[in-house]
Amino acid sequence: MTRTSDLWWKNAVVYCLDVETYQDSDGDGTGDFAGLTQRIDHLGRLGVTCVWLMPFYPTRERDDGYDITDFYAVDPRLGTLGDFTEFVRTARDRGIRVIADLVVNHTSDHHPWFQDARSSRTSKYRDWYVWCDSPPEDGPEGVVFPDVEKSVWEYDETTEQYYLHRF
Repeated sequence: MTRTSDLWWKNAVVYCLDVETYQDSDGDGTGDFAGLTQRIDHLGRLGVTCVWLMPFYPTRERDDGYDITDFYAVDPRLGTLGDFTEFVRTARDRGIRVIADLVVNHTSDHHPWFQDARSSRTSKYRDWYVWCDSPPEDGPEGVVFPDVEKSVWEYDETTEQYYLHRF
């Protein structure tokens, strides 16, 4: 068992889900961790051995929820940190592993790292983002949501530079 325990993923049945669209426990129209916990036995009966959670962190709902504002919290629409913990405990009790999609390469412009980065050109977080004095000529290329955005570059008035905003 100890020789192969780090190879669990080779035979795992992984079920990827978005908590928001899975199971609504309180009737507000949005899936939540309480609902997911209520339905964990269903996943177990399907043979699921690992649940892969799409981002469930607080978001400004830009870039399909991948614009994370806090990596240490749960989006209030989906429940509380306690609800998340209860889900993980219940899954573990059923022999189901839980992995989370952690997207530290894509933060919201409201995330504390970005807020600090845009506060000054000498910010300690400045080089965590891509900045330039003027957007490249190919600026519109790479737009993921053409119905919502025209460019992947946005102007920041505080530092008078453009930052790369690419999903």
